[in-house]
Amino acid sequence: MKDDQNIYKALFDDASVGLAVNKTESGKFVFVNKAFAKITGYSLEELNTLSFWDLTPKQYEMQEQVQLESMQNTGSYGPYEKHYITKAGNWVAVRLNGNRINLANGERITLSAVEDISEFEAAKEKLRLSSLAIENSSEAVVILDESKCIVSTNPAFTEITGYEFSDVKNKCLDNILSDPSSFEQYAAMTKHLDDLNNWQGELRLTSKWGEKLVLRTSVDSIVEHSGKVTRYVALLSDMTAAKRWEDALWKQANFDTLTGLANRHHFQTALQRHLEMTNLNEHPFSLLLIDLDEFKEVNDTLGHDVGDELLTLVGKRLLLHLRKTDFVARIGGDEFIAILPEIESPSHAGAIAEKLVHSFAKPFKTPTETLYVSASIGLVHCPSDACEPKSLIKQADQAMFMAKRMGRNRFCYFTKSMQEDALKKMTLTNALRAALSEKQLSLHFQPIIDLQSGLICKAESLLRWHHPTLGTVPPSDFISLAESAGLINDIGTWVANQAIMYRLKWGQKTHDDFQISFNVSPIQFRYENIEFWNHWIKDVKSKNLHKVLILEITESLLLNAEPSVLAQFHRLRDAGIEVAIDDFGTGYSSLAYLNKLDIDFLKIDRAFIRNLENSDNDQVLTEAIVVMAHKLGLHVVAEGVETKEQAAYLSSINCRFVQGYLYSKPLPANEFEHLLDSQK
Repeated sequence: MKDDQNIYKALFDDASVGLAVNKTESGKFVFVNKAFAKITGYSLEELNTLSFWDLTPKQYEMQEQVQLESMQNTGSYGPYEKHYITKAGNWVAVRLNGNRINLANGERITLSAVEDISEFEAAKEKLRLSSLAIENSSEAVVILDESKCIVSTNPAFTEITGYEFSDVKNKCLDNILSDPSSFEQYAAMTKHLDDLNNWQGELRLTSKWGEKLVLRTSVDSIVEHSGKVTRYVALLSDMTAAKRWEDALWKQANFDTLTGLANRHHFQTALQRHLEMTNLNEHPFSLLLIDLDEFKEVNDTLGHDVGDELLTLVGKRLLLHLRKTDFVARIGGDEFIAILPEIESPSHAGAIAEKLVHSFAKPFKTPTETLYVSASIGLVHCPSDACEPKSLIKQADQAMFMAKRMGRNRFCYFTKSMQEDALKKMTLTNALRAALSEKQLSLHFQPIIDLQSGLICKAESLLRWHHPTLGTVPPSDFISLAESAGLINDIGTWVANQAIMYRLKWGQKTHDDFQISFNVSPIQFRYENIEFWNHWIKDVKSKNLHKVLILEITESLLLNAEPSVLAQFHRLRDAGIEVAIDDFGTGYSSLAYLNKLDIDFLKIDRAFIRNLENSDNDQVLTEAIVVMAHKLGLHVVAEGVETKEQAAYLSSINCRFVQGYLYSKPLPANEFEHLLDSQK
């Protein structure tokens, strides 16, 4: 019997569940085990001095009375969940079951089994909060079964997609996808989930009301201890508005707002991609650089709105005549560029370029105008010409400029000689920048003879450049460079001031009417140079030289002049400065401007004088120019006179002034000064 008691006591003390015996009426603990003590935080001895009321929060007192009544009536209570107050003052969740025991002496006790359910309660609370979070989440949550069919959705899914759970229940996710790319993504998602149990990416689906949605999607697998996947949880965030904004920003950064074509940035990215493909797989391609001819005239005469409409039409025509695989961009102004992939040889690209050139023969019709423009196209091939972005673009540009030099309205292949010419041009331009400061420029003077007196009456000043290593550089090689490099104003200023200096210096060696002429580029008449001319005119008039300096200009300056250029021209004429038309008859001659504008001299080009003795036509044309000029009150100077016979004929038709190698080649200033001294 005693052994049985020991066994029962051991079972009581060492049970994993808390056990407590208390007096039914008072609640005072009689026996408790170690598990119960652990739950409450009290020692066994301390608990023997307490009752269950000491461990019960006040808010449970009414419920406790209910349990006591149950025990009175039935002899048991529970299961019943409540909290105990631990020794540390914390609350611990417990589940109780109890039975009443009637002792032989008539005393009643209660045996209670007490289970610590704190972890269970915490898990339950966590589940409750999770459920609450899912239900109130602004992001769609979709639960999928092991077959990836929908078994649950939250309210946000309905709000985003319009689909109620009943609309999609037991449907697989791919049933509501809309975009072909999403089916590829779905296949990738399925494979990734099978391999790694998670996936992230974008899915596109059509909402219940027909809107195309972009959803950032994250899917995780729920895996049992056995390793079997039982559920998938998909989190879908609506990125539609953000994606539209992102797409709009991308389009703004990569496309030309006027034509809708790719812009320079997008082109550079595409070019780099094609170069990488060529390097990896040896896929050749060609570049076409397309520049409109005479586009500036459209803008200047009809306005920029019409010019913009023309550019839009050009973009559409390029797309019409290029292949679907070709990439075309507007890279600025009236310049377009096309990448032609899978072009085996330059000749294949040439056929496409020729087609484009011919396509421009058809007029471009805007709502108000019918416009005719042509195109000059430069063609470069990769890898045969270059395999580096800057080189390809530079070479295409060189080929395009060659097409313009050859008459426009054509295409031109890049050749290595163009590169050599470009290098020479760059070298000369850089050297020219230092020419003024390093005193490499000088003026030579060619005498102009009065055939009536046989004396020097005027001199044309001609710019010369002697470089320490390049030697003498012809004006034909560097004047156009000075214009394109923005150096012509500085050089022209120096020439104009030199003309003043030499006329003052030689004033005592010549007669009062001795004149010096110098050439002026049309660019020098532009608005930005107005301050120089105003100062120069003031200087000339203060020195009383305005009647003895002649500006030589080309016909093109007057034929194609902007209003500001003509205004500057008239200011010079109003100041008394005389003007000569140089190389008359070789440009786009128009008799109209001779009548409208105040000109003093015509200089007949040497092309008419060269064969004067042997060409009846040249004689007729030369005489006609002289007669016409005299009728208009203009003086005539014949250039390029090299024989006495030419001089005699010119004298016979009353051409009074001549210049040429018959009298003297252009001379340095000191030699020309000796020539002036010799005729005294």
